[in-house]
Amino acid sequence: MQELLYNPEKILFTVLTIIILLGVGLLLARYGFRSYNYHGGAIAISATCIGTITFIVGIILLITNLQYLVLPALIAGGIYFYNR
Repeated sequence: MQELLYNPEKILFTVLTIIILLGVGLLLARYGFRSYNYHGGAIAISATCIGTITFIVGIILLITNLQYLVLPALIAGGIYFYNR
């Protein structure tokens, strides 16, 4: 928790990296799966594989950097429940 006070840039970078990895992974996997169902082909399979791998890497980063995400998650949860 001490690192939170000294290095907010690292936390922001980590959170953004995780969000980007998860988002890009999901988009690629969905695109590849859809186009494979319509056309088939190697590009669709590779897009699905790359998307899945990216998503898994994002989840691994999420699990390893959980202590950075506790504070933003608490803030976001508080805002969400406050606005309900």
